[in-house]
Amino acid sequence: MKLAITFAVVMLALCCGSAKAEICPEFLEALRTLFEGPVSDYEAAIAVFEPTEDMKLGGVTLKKMMELVPPQIKDGAAKLTQKIIQSPQCA
Repeated sequence: MKLAITFAVVMLALCCGSAKAEICPEFLEALRTLFEGPVSDYEAAIAVFEPTEDMKLGGVTLKKMMELVPPQIKDGAAKLTQKIIQSPQCA
């Protein structure tokens, strides 16, 4: 379970850098559906990136792992993600 949260935060960190002024809205939607909503919504959100079957399997497996994380932990991780996105380092 900690692996899923760590993976989500690492994905976010890759998008935060001085060379990028804005985070891709499609990525944010994929990240949002990773934390909340059904697997089908997550699959739809990642489909825009045209992942390979291995990538889809990895993403869906991660989403299913996220469903096992207690709500208070997911909420804390989602708040951390939002804080990171809004931080000066990602501006």
